[in-house]
Amino acid sequence: MSTPVVLVALWLAWATALISIKVGLEHSDPMPFVFLRVLTATALLSAVVLIVQPRGPRVMTLRFHRWAFVVGMTQIVLFFTAQNLGMADASAGLSAVLLYTQPFMVAIAARTFLGERLSTRRIMGMTLGWFGVVLLVLGQLKAGATPRSAMALVLLAAAVWAVSSILFKRLPADVPLIPFMCWMNLYALPPLGAVALMSGGTVEWRGQLVLATIWAGVFAGVVGMGLSFVLLRRGEATVVSSWIFAVPVVTTALGVLVLGEPLDPLLLVAGAIVVVGIALVNWTRPVPQDPPCTLNPLTGAPPPEEKAMDPSVQALLDKQAIYEVLMRYCRGVDRCDEDLIRSAYHPDAIDKHGIYESNGWEFAKTIVAAKLAETSWCRHDIANHLVELEGDTALSEACFMSYQQKVEDPRVQVLAGRYIDRFERRNGEWRIAQRIIVHDWSGSITMEPWTLDTVPPDLFIQGARRQDDVVTGPRRHELLGR
Repeated sequence: MSTPVVLVALWLAWATALISIKVGLEHSDPMPFVFLRVLTATALLSAVVLIVQPRGPRVMTLRFHRWAFVVGMTQIVLFFTAQNLGMADASAGLSAVLLYTQPFMVAIAARTFLGERLSTRRIMGMTLGWFGVVLLVLGQLKAGATPRSAMALVLLAAAVWAVSSILFKRLPADVPLIPFMCWMNLYALPPLGAVALMSGGTVEWRGQLVLATIWAGVFAGVVGMGLSFVLLRRGEATVVSSWIFAVPVVTTALGVLVLGEPLDPLLLVAGAIVVVGIALVNWTRPVPQDPPCTLNPLTGAPPPEEKAMDPSVQALLDKQAIYEVLMRYCRGVDRCDEDLIRSAYHPDAIDKHGIYESNGWEFAKTIVAAKLAETSWCRHDIANHLVELEGDTALSEACFMSYQQKVEDPRVQVLAGRYIDRFERRNGEWRIAQRIIVHDWSGSITMEPWTLDTVPPDLFIQGARRQDDVVTGPRRHELLGR
């Protein structure tokens, strides 16, 4: 499914789940209801894994279970426990205001641990989104009567939610999603059951409770969580977390449309503010395009009439154009030039790049921020390159060697792999539509001091990044004789 479809499905899943949770809590205390929800989700996921998903050996690796246990403890046990214990003594409005500070926490953590950009525009967008939530629940705020311990627990739930998002973002791309979610819930069930028993909560068994439990377990515990994980694999954590600001708006709108609740004019205002906030976080600069040249730059004459190109010559031109896209990408990463990297991708391209699985243009931001924050230099070389042309589509396999040295680390990290790219020619221009990085081998070497005393390396022009480099900086004009 495309990202917009996944996003709308996520909003509807979480919004309808919130309504079912509200119904369920009328017949059960919070912690027993949480346990029943997770039990329902676990049963469904287990059935899917046993019936549909093939059981490969990678599911049973220690790494898989370590990740499932850690994310299960944070995303399910700690989050649900802190959220429900805090909301027991805090109003729904105040809980929403505190809980939806999560995108700010994700943005700070993503900047620190994932190298994502935290721009002023993004901060403004998140602030507007949060303000829209505050405006929506303004009449439900009762901060003065809420114990500080309750507010602290809801904030803890927001922090745990943020940590879980970062943990999942770092989850290896080869981990299968459905079995992973199943084991997350399995590991979470025993501690949640213990908490439910210790809370001494009561359950009033009625048909409404059963339906609410099934709906919340399926749409919050399986569909909603699964779709949020899919989005985290595709995009930046900061961007994905900002989309949750729309959930309270969609929930309130569904309450008006489905449950016949009165329409508050603040819903329209808050919704508009949330939309603007999310748009600011998601906005990206378009890649500058050179205008098409219709006249000969030397004679001013119009171009000659196009003649049919020999197919073998056209194939060579197409392969060279694809090769130059790869060269632009490598220069963009090594020189930390975000626009140059983006020019290698179509706007809707998907890049499966190790721990990153996101839109190509979003990946450009992420990789540049990470390289600038964590490395002193990096270099990408292309070796064997094979292109299979099929009309306006091409399959490209390019072997690469990647070298980088982290800040204050004497070792050089080396990665040998392959760029497996589906190129598409759109409007006459070849760009990457989908990329998969294949890992062949990797290791590290320790840099020894330069031993050729007769040729001091300091006498060479030094490579640099962005505007400081001789090719991408102001000195480029000197090289071109301008």
